[in-house]
Amino acid sequence: METLRAQEDLAVAYAGINRRDDAVALMKETLSSWRELMGADYCDTLHCQHSLARLLWEAGRREEATELYEQTLAACQRALGPDDGLTQAVAEVVAAIDDGAG
Repeated sequence: METLRAQEDLAVAYAGINRRDDAVALMKETLSSWRELMGADYCDTLHCQHSLARLLWEAGRREEATELYEQTLAACQRALGPDDGLTQAVAEVVAAIDDGAG
């Protein structure tokens, strides 16, 4: 699991130096690994999915990001509950997108 967390950190670092395609590709690979290892509703899997949505948004892939944010919110509500911090964070992003402020 530490390897997957390190991959997430590397993906974020790639985004920080404008290697957005590399960042998205690595985060997608990492998300796939989380799903395979721990399942789709595991908290770290959902955190990675949220991170991927953010990277997609930052890369200008707004439609894909919005769809993933919405999927992530539904999964967080189901798996973590409405009071969880990640659920609330994703809900805020989805609300901002819906309001046109994303």
